[in-house]
Amino acid sequence: MPICGIISFRKSKMRLEESVTRIEVIRKIAENYAPNYDVDAILQELSKES
Repeated sequence: MPICGIISFRKSKMRLEESVTRIEVIRKIAENYAPNYDVDAILQELSKES
């Protein structure tokens, strides 16, 4: 999955603070809130995952 069409997700993981696994969880949860992306609801759901 390219980020900005330049760097692959796996290659860019070294630049990220979160693990690839955690980012996948965030992405899957965020998809449920598209296209408006309610950040508070996403964070609340993420806190249940931890």
